[in-house]
Amino acid sequence: MGARSHFLPLAIAVAVAICTNPVFGQDAELVSASDAEKLGNWQIGLKTEFTVNDNFYHRRDNKASVAGGTVAPSVEYNRSTPGLNWTTRASSKASAYSFGSADNFFDYEAGTSLTYKLSARQRVGLFANYQHRHDPYGTDRTDGSDAEVRKLDEWNRPQLGAVYQFDPSRQARLGWILRGTWTARDYVTNEAETDFLDRSSTTGDLTVLLMITPKVFALGQYLYSETTYDHVETGTPDRSGSFEAVLGGIRWVATAKTSGDFRAGRATRRFDQTGSDFDAPYWRAGWNWTPTARTHFRLSTGREFRESYRRAASFIDSRWYELYWNQDWNLRTYTTLSTRFSTNEFRGTAEVHDLVSVSGRVTYRLSGAARLFARYQYRTREATPETLDFDQATLAIGVDVDLN
Repeated sequence: MGARSHFLPLAIAVAVAICTNPVFGQDAELVSASDAEKLGNWQIGLKTEFTVNDNFYHRRDNKASVAGGTVAPSVEYNRSTPGLNWTTRASSKASAYSFGSADNFFDYEAGTSLTYKLSARQRVGLFANYQHRHDPYGTDRTDGSDAEVRKLDEWNRPQLGAVYQFDPSRQARLGWILRGTWTARDYVTNEAETDFLDRSSTTGDLTVLLMITPKVFALGQYLYSETTYDHVETGTPDRSGSFEAVLGGIRWVATAKTSGDFRAGRATRRFDQTGSDFDAPYWRAGWNWTPTARTHFRLSTGREFRESYRRAASFIDSRWYELYWNQDWNLRTYTTLSTRFSTNEFRGTAEVHDLVSVSGRVTYRLSGAARLFARYQYRTREATPETLDFDQATLAIGVDVDLN
């Protein structure tokens, strides 16, 4: 798609100002609906970045250094009335690189969310969003491809969902969160080779909370999803099927210096035709420590079953561990540092990826509305087969500005 044909969706995305509300991220409760009216609040932002990458195509040998620039505008509108919160947002990201136009991309997303307070303890939410994105070279489906001449694999993803939340209280200590989501992914480039990735899924998620103290909750969670693939190639397995998980754990909130969420149990990935079900331990945990007002640490780990971009693999079994540190040094300067290790097993094949990344960022507040930043990331992968090994360093500088 040429630059001119990309201009119209960019203008629509920025003007309409609709995008996913982070409140409705995976495993999040509804925001409390306001009891006081707030007039409409606009937030307009622009991020620009210059990047240098020493191994753009994630190769083991014959590395290609590439420089590029990114422009990412965003618009958000928030409005609150007694018992009602409404958020709508749009963002886009356009990047161009020195190596060739096949690497350039234009991503955008748009969505809205609405939260209504039914009573002092009950809230209901609706959300919808639409994304146009791409699979980057190296760690997604294009592993091993002739990346310099192949167009990026671009896809569209609509999503609809609803959330119902019933809060626990001192008198009635039991509460729950019920969430339902429908999502689809449709590849729109290189369709002869990406049709097998087109799919849709429906997900239900029930979390039950039992208040032990006002800051400590026992929890149980049940997740179920059905995934249907639109196209099954001759000689390849149909990966349509279901995912089911039962978890239990505890959540502690905002003690003097620590908070966290731990849940563990078992999960099963079933397939409609092959009959080769997979059952294993499943978990998600995070621990936050804030020893001072300017210092924050987070340690997190989890396991997830992801849809595979390999034809022969039934799914990707991913286990990850991450440590994050944020430090405010003074009123203008703050830094973040994180390290992450993940193991990705492509079930049904012998392929395994061990990926380690270390990232750091320094941000300097130029004013109340503008921030100058520099970031560095180093990634290395050891894989089976060894031909997929790589190491990569990325350095970027940029400016993040609030325009209103």
